[in-house]
Amino acid sequence: LATLAQHCTQLTNINMAWCKNITDTGLATLAQHCTQLTNINMTGCRHITDTGLATLAQHCTQLTNINMAWCKNITDTGLATLAQHCTQL
Repeated sequence: LATLAQHCTQLTNINMAWCKNITDTGLATLAQHCTQLTNINMTGCRHITDTGLATLAQHCTQLTNINMAWCKNITDTGLATLAQHCTQL
């Protein structure tokens, strides 16, 4: 994921559904390099937490669509941060 993020900085859409080994660290790298993301599917990414979601929200403020189904480690706190920074959702 880090290599993809570093070489595809213009990425606007990514589907990571059921990529069960993606962590907050990987998501942070993606967010920091791919700030133009508008659509991300993280369905089943069970290691993503509020920390990773906050990093995504702070760097990818143009998000218009996000799928977090089965992301069991995301709480209302993470959703509030996402709503605060990503006003186009």
